[in-house]
Amino acid sequence: MDWTSSALTRAGIASEDAALLRRVCERLLRAGQDVCAIVLFGSTARGEPHRDVDLLVVMGQGDLGREERRRALVDLRAALGLDAVGVDVALVSAAGLRWGLEAHYP
Repeated sequence: MDWTSSALTRAGIASEDAALLRRVCERLLRAGQDVCAIVLFGSTARGEPHRDVDLLVVMGQGDLGREERRRALVDLRAALGLDAVGVDVALVSAAGLRWGLEAHYP
């Protein structure tokens, strides 16, 4: 993955947001979960004024049950440390993402 400042700047991400995104993505990937993708969405992705950074974290395991999802979210948010305050994490399995895309689910 390329988390360089120049790549994020070319994508229209402000430098302070780029620094946060690099830090957050590195922490999420090191969290020990089966993270296979991190997708930026929401106002930050659109380059609009924002209060938080919205990330969709895709996990490669099969369907996540309620307890597995809760535990994974707790672990991922703990891995973010103090940055968790400015980051909203949504979690989906790769199978769930595939289903949502095929169903045109927003």
